[in-house]
Amino acid sequence: MRMICIVSVAIAALTLGSGEPTVAEPRTLYKPENLAIAHENIQKHAWARNLLEGYKRRVAFAMKQDRQFFEEIVPDLTPWVGYGQVCPRCVGEKCSMGETGVFRWSIEHPDQLVCKYCGAVYPDPEYPETGSMTAPKMGQTFTFYLTEEERAHPEDTSGKYAYRWASWPIHVSFSGQIRLRKASWAASQVLPMAKVYALTGEVKYAEHCAWILDRIARAYPGWLYHSYNGTYADVPPGEAAAEMGRHPRAGKFPMDAIITAFPHLRDTNKDGFGELNVGFWGAGRLTAGVGGEGGFLLNCTVAYDLIRDAKYEDGTRVLTEEMEQHIVNDLILAGCADLENYPDINNKCGPGRALSGAVGILFDRPAGVRRALDGFSTLLERSFHFDGFCKESPSYSNMHLGLMRNIPDILLGYSDPKGYEPDEGPALSDLNPYQDLQRYRLALLSMVKMLGPDLKYPVIGDTHSGAGISAIYAEILADHYGQQYAGLLESVQNAPLAEQGSEYALWHRPPGLRAEAAHDLPLRSEYFPGWQVAVLRNGHPRGRNAFYFNGYAMHGHRHYDTLGIIYFALGKEMASDRGYIWDDPRNAWTKGTYSHNLVTVDGKSQVSKDRHSTLELFAIGPEVEVIQASANAYEQCSQYRRTCALVQLPNDNSYAVDFFRVTGGDLHHYCFNSNGDEFELHGLDLQPQDGKISWMENLRVAQPAETWRATWRNEGVNIDLWMPTDIDRLIVTDAPGWRSYKGDQLHAPPITEILAERAGEALSSAFAAVMSPYQGNQPPIASVQQVAGEPDDGTALAVVVEMQGRTDYIMSALDDEPHRYGPVELTGRFGFASLDAHGNLARAYLLEGTRLACGAKSIEFEEARIVREVAGIEGRTIKLVQPLPPDAELAGVWFLAGGTGYEIESAAGKTITVREYPVQPCEEVVIPRSCWISEVN
Repeated sequence: MRMICIVSVAIAALTLGSGEPTVAEPRTLYKPENLAIAHENIQKHAWARNLLEGYKRRVAFAMKQDRQFFEEIVPDLTPWVGYGQVCPRCVGEKCSMGETGVFRWSIEHPDQLVCKYCGAVYPDPEYPETGSMTAPKMGQTFTFYLTEEERAHPEDTSGKYAYRWASWPIHVSFSGQIRLRKASWAASQVLPMAKVYALTGEVKYAEHCAWILDRIARAYPGWLYHSYNGTYADVPPGEAAAEMGRHPRAGKFPMDAIITAFPHLRDTNKDGFGELNVGFWGAGRLTAGVGGEGGFLLNCTVAYDLIRDAKYEDGTRVLTEEMEQHIVNDLILAGCADLENYPDINNKCGPGRALSGAVGILFDRPAGVRRALDGFSTLLERSFHFDGFCKESPSYSNMHLGLMRNIPDILLGYSDPKGYEPDEGPALSDLNPYQDLQRYRLALLSMVKMLGPDLKYPVIGDTHSGAGISAIYAEILADHYGQQYAGLLESVQNAPLAEQGSEYALWHRPPGLRAEAAHDLPLRSEYFPGWQVAVLRNGHPRGRNAFYFNGYAMHGHRHYDTLGIIYFALGKEMASDRGYIWDDPRNAWTKGTYSHNLVTVDGKSQVSKDRHSTLELFAIGPEVEVIQASANAYEQCSQYRRTCALVQLPNDNSYAVDFFRVTGGDLHHYCFNSNGDEFELHGLDLQPQDGKISWMENLRVAQPAETWRATWRNEGVNIDLWMPTDIDRLIVTDAPGWRSYKGDQLHAPPITEILAERAGEALSSAFAAVMSPYQGNQPPIASVQQVAGEPDDGTALAVVVEMQGRTDYIMSALDDEPHRYGPVELTGRFGFASLDAHGNLARAYLLEGTRLACGAKSIEFEEARIVREVAGIEGRTIKLVQPLPPDAELAGVWFLAGGTGYEIESAAGKTITVREYPVQPCEEVVIPRSCWISEVN
């Protein structure tokens, strides 16, 4: 294999460095070993050669330009913000108010923007930029378009007549957007150019990269800090960053230092100072926010690292001393100093922490390395549960992992300079974040384990509809955690490793990595003990069904859906969720409890403060899967509890049973919605109803006297909702069908939602429902009845599901007393009994009980549960004070501990080992007794 020699040369110490000479060898994101891997992959694999050619295609236009082109394309005037820049010609008709990404821009036509919806081209004399604001101290003036209403009311600067983004008025600036696009395009060229140079040695790529870096570095000191609501700080940008660090989160500026077209957006505090909107969270010199700014600066730093040794044929360095001083001092170190004023740990902090690590390594500043390492470890600790799932949502997990991804690669193999003595802790030697922080491995796995049958993320909480699987997580696992993940990677990317690879694979995948055996996606019915979300997969992990039960309460974000459900059935999302509409007024609907499949109390959304759930049951039987949890979702409710069971049917079908008990409040609405454009309510006459309920329209009302059934149809799949519960009235509504804030969803047709209503003072409700998906015209379920347990004290209830050749009893109780449900006796918290056409018991399941009997057949235990005191915990192992029963078969059983649940991998004597996840502190374990019997061959 031919290797391109990397020449080591010494350069003069730089102004803000450590004083030691800097050795020009790649040391940051890509190191000599990464170059060796990439070269060998290119030699062996067509996919790797295609990636190299892709780098060249990406910079082909720039490579045809001379240096003067870049001098002109990179603006001296600070760019405008990117958020809320809508098309005045079609806003509200084709593009959404506040939408981002409306305009197309290309380097071939750098001085114009084109609306992707209506094709309007800007600048346009019909939409002149007659508005302006000036930062006098820094000598910069910004122009923007004023709406017709703003021009008609020049005295009103409140923003009443302006366009809006999130909660703020916003101005569209075509010239400012063009500046932003030009600068961003130039910045996007430097890293692929540097990579081509590093992989080929073609010095022309290093030369062009150096030109762009130098030009950006000379413009960067003049780019003002500005926030994504259009406010600018009229002070030198380094001072603005320092001020936001001194007084988080947005600084205390003189009032006239915050420049805005809307004076109230100065965000004055009680001390009379001006604030820069939300500070680093939404502010940068080039980009809006610390995440984007950190990523831009990191790319420039890595590009510089790759080309700083480059020489022309005559031995002259590509980077002159003056160019290098600009790039290092005015761009890399100045930008890093800015962002090191930001101490917060959140989903945007990753790139800034990575930048500190890269700069620390490149310029021998160990404190920067520690800032990166601390950021990475603290981010994992604070933002991810112990099971690896993000504390926000699947979409935000994707954001967290994407923005932190460079940190472990930058730090891998790092050792402190010889003789360095840190202020705290030991010196770092041959650092390996992959092995030192096991939560990272679980976080990577979580992105695969949650997937639905469509290989998309469940739209739980703030998750964008349609967000799906990325091979990068399996790639990192395979490249850094061992060959056992190679088969998983092949499964995720749906191609052999020799035939397909990503950019990450080019630099990190061992060229000879092979999958020793097929490895399916790690999908299974499971309760995630930290995230507190369950997924029931109907016995077929890669089948067409997945029932999600959301026990997690979103903290810091927007959805009120604790105990909500999503039901994928026969490959379609049938019990649906709208997902995340981002910072858009329509989010007022999608975040609320009414938009989810839940019980809404008193017409209000669930409480936001300290809301949480408590797992009470979780079990996976051969043909039935069960979860039960309660939540403190409403202050007026003493009970808010949901019990769900997924029952297997032939041909990879299923049905779901839902018991929802609510005590408290005066108005209960059991809400259910489904995707699809056809709805039928069987045997009931709907009458129009005046009024509107929380975004819902076209209200129609019926008053069922007995069990009722509604059917939704969605692309060849039907779902019946059966409800045998006594209700006061059934409301059928048109609910918003949006699944995105994008303009293509602006006029999305409504979906049909039902509200089963019960009203009364100090109300107590026990809703029972059955959800039955199917294809074709013949429903698998013929009838559903509700049966109260005897004695009928409200603690026990059941549904009876009639199908051809079988009758199923699904029973739920809140006590340990015996109850009779028709021919079935149950002493336990959950029971399932399936009778054949002759009334004989064919299948049965008892969970956390002592007896289930029908006719001459029964399941019996001496105790409903095994309770043991915990003596100690180490990783996945629990030591008990007393031994377990010697005859108990506990492998695969889920137990409760510390308010959550774990699956037993093995158990004997005084020891329990749980599957996969570290056990959290707890005082006792509660192991439910369970048994399945079947007379069916």
